[in-house]
Amino acid sequence: MATSILEMIASLRSLAIFGNNVDALQVPDTDAPGQPTVDSDRQEMPKGRLIDFLEQPHRFVPGFDTITGYLEPADIKTQWNINSSLRKFFQNPVNFRNKLGEAAAIISGNFVLDFLDRRATGDRMDIFFHSYDWEPLNECLVQEGYVDTDVPWSNDPRSQFVDPNEDEFGDLYWHKLFTRSRPNAEPLQVHLHGANGTPLACLLSATGNQHSTAFSNFITATTVYSPFARETFLDYRSYQHGKTRREQCGHTLNAIASTGRKTLQHRLTADKNRVKHRKFTDGETWRMVLQNEGIKTPTTPDYVMDATTFKIEASWNCGFSTVTQDAGHPVLEHAWVSSHWDHLKPILQGLLEIEFYKTPRKKWGSTLDATLTRDEILATIDRDDVDALPFHVSTFYDDMMLEWIRHVEEEGHF
Repeated sequence: MATSILEMIASLRSLAIFGNNVDALQVPDTDAPGQPTVDSDRQEMPKGRLIDFLEQPHRFVPGFDTITGYLEPADIKTQWNINSSLRKFFQNPVNFRNKLGEAAAIISGNFVLDFLDRRATGDRMDIFFHSYDWEPLNECLVQEGYVDTDVPWSNDPRSQFVDPNEDEFGDLYWHKLFTRSRPNAEPLQVHLHGANGTPLACLLSATGNQHSTAFSNFITATTVYSPFARETFLDYRSYQHGKTRREQCGHTLNAIASTGRKTLQHRLTADKNRVKHRKFTDGETWRMVLQNEGIKTPTTPDYVMDATTFKIEASWNCGFSTVTQDAGHPVLEHAWVSSHWDHLKPILQGLLEIEFYKTPRKKWGSTLDATLTRDEILATIDRDDVDALPFHVSTFYDDMMLEWIRHVEEEGHF
């Protein structure tokens, strides 16, 4: 029976909980006998994917007991098995994922969309990372038999859309293509994209280069995320996003259209004046922890990635634009991504002053003028540049960021 149930689930629209009929499974409000109570202030329960349905059974009746009674845990795990999908590109997928985590990198593009759609992955993988953190990935690719390929621009599939003189990569700093030959098949391609900031900037910024909400999905060493899941997997549509009128978006849009999705602009006229505040834990972002046996804790911990916040609005050019910022700071060990930066930064700047006052003068850098007072020195140093900081920060405060983000949101600041 388990096999037939899995076949039934597989026939549903990818990742959806019974397509758009999820409301039929939600628990009604039974305050009034025989009649659900309508509460205009109550938010609509977010629709999600199969894994949410299985992990949060209290939200759905009676479908959970009916279906899961036929399933074993191993049956669920096999539906989105990241190691199986990666094995086409890497003989040792666990080692690759550990290198991905070490480089604080993410996979996006066609590979992730195919993975979430549960289709056979194509021959291309796109990896985004901070521009100076690529050595672990380079080491892994060389071990796996990939070759750093200097491909002429004319051979790049985007070249048919792009003016050769135009800036090619948006928020990206540089790009490398690695290929591995295969007998009787086209070579496998792994594109490394070095970002100016955190790799999420390439997916969630107004200057990002993915051009579409359907390509905002990404995979870390441990987890897969889909920030625009409802549109991508329930509505089966993709909306313009980021630098939507840049010439090179043609290649991206065609890649998405090949999956059968409609490529659209604004969804509603009302969207033109709407600003929506989003975060990865808001129920609209689908998040699924992968099979993590043998996976080391990544450089950027899951709790940092999960805390990402951003604003989304309809831009003047009929696409969607997100507003967020790299929230890196000398008193933070990790690079956070937040739309609350203007309200978080004063807190962190105050902590930097505390760290400076905790530092004995004998431990000041040689660039500091010892004749100046600490206040005078604080007025002149660049507090945002950890490399130029003339003293050593002894304490990091990442463990308090979630508390501060919550306080900022409770105060109504976004």
